[in-house]
Amino acid sequence: MEDFIRELEGESKDCLSGDVIKVLRNTSLKVVRGIKVREDTYIKLPNGLVAVIPSTQLPYIWLNILHIYCFGDYIAYDEFVPRDDWVIIDLGASVGLYTLYVAKLASKGLVVAVEPSSLPRKYLRMNVEINDLSNVSISRYAVAPRSGRIKLYVTKYWATTSAIEEYAKYMGEVVKTEWVEAVTLDELIKYHGLSKVDLLKLDVEGLELGIIKSSKSIAEGRIKRLVIEVHKNVVDPNEVIRYLRTLNYSVSLHDVGLENQVFIYAITQN
Repeated sequence: MEDFIRELEGESKDCLSGDVIKVLRNTSLKVVRGIKVREDTYIKLPNGLVAVIPSTQLPYIWLNILHIYCFGDYIAYDEFVPRDDWVIIDLGASVGLYTLYVAKLASKGLVVAVEPSSLPRKYLRMNVEINDLSNVSISRYAVAPRSGRIKLYVTKYWATTSAIEEYAKYMGEVVKTEWVEAVTLDELIKYHGLSKVDLLKLDVEGLELGIIKSSKSIAEGRIKRLVIEVHKNVVDPNEVIRYLRTLNYSVSLHDVGLENQVFIYAITQN
């Protein structure tokens, strides 16, 4: 694990400040060595905003920061870099790192940050409030193929929490379960009164295909762009690509070399 921390440190040098790297390294080392740490770690992100992250989620959350702010996994194509007036849905917002990224860019628009699990949503709310982001609306609902109550399997590393028990157990230790209210993507859009969605980021730990196939908004091309993190040990990326192409989306596969994940970019041609 300490080798992993050294790798993260090396990959951070051209992106994060020296002070941020030092804080992340020192706190990560304490966590993996079983040394007591402060509950919260505060860092300054490359876009000038501040992020509050739960120290116990280090060092893995450090890698998440790199994927969003340094590697550009969600902006592999220029058409997916948010403009200032965009309406964006961050589905699977977790503690809000991607929310903070797009909220700064879409400063005159709206970001709907969706996180059903109570622990990461606490930090999502803290991050929105500490940065005074009036253009972010937080939703506590899970988005699923059907509405109703569903059970979340909360993993030790919160980002792999899933409504699919087998997936959650495969990805890590399940520490508890949590019942949450689920809505469909179309119901979420209606609830927030959205007349357009410029970008949907979808990171839902195995439910991605079911959500896509159940959405009239996607089927009718009313969501302009999608960036989908596909968990290929649960969902076949080719099935996602084939389905979106039948809906007249232009689709690209972006493989960044992760064991279980690839990114799919789609933009409607309607």
